[in-house]
Amino acid sequence: MEEIYAEVEREVSGASPRCDRSGACCRFGEYGHRLYATRAEALLFASRHGAPQGPVGEETCPYQRDNLCTAREGRPLSCRVFYCDPGWKERGEDLTERMLRRIGVLSERLGIERGYRPFLEHLRAMRADSGGGAGSWQS
Repeated sequence: MEEIYAEVEREVSGASPRCDRSGACCRFGEYGHRLYATRAEALLFASRHGAPQGPVGEETCPYQRDNLCTAREGRPLSCRVFYCDPGWKERGEDLTERMLRRIGVLSERLGIERGYRPFLEHLRAMRADSGGGAGSWQS
C-alpha cells in the first residue's frame, strides 16, 4: 500500500493541483461529496491512528482540526487525490480509478475483502468496536 501511496504522491506533486487550505475537503456535507475508502485502506489507517476519539458524524472527518488534517499518515487514496482545483478533477478521477485497481489486486492477494464504502462508515465501525478502540475491527 505504501508503494501505491508513494506513486500517488509523486503524480499529485508533479501536477501541483491548487489547494485552498480551507479544509472544505474534510467537511463532506458542506462541500457536497462523499469520501470513499477500501477496507485495506481503513485497516492501514486504523493501524496508524486508531479509532476516532469523538463521535463520527455524517458530514465531517473527525480528524480535521482548525481546517487541517491531523491524520495525514496512512490517509486513504481519496484524501490524497481530492482537491478544490476544478482543473484537477478529471486527472484526479483517472488517478483514483487506476490506483483503486491496484489496491483491489493487493487486497485480493492479502485476502482482504474490498469493502469500498464511505470512509466515515469505516471510522464508525472502528469506533463502535471495543468501546471506541480499533481492537478486533483490525483483524
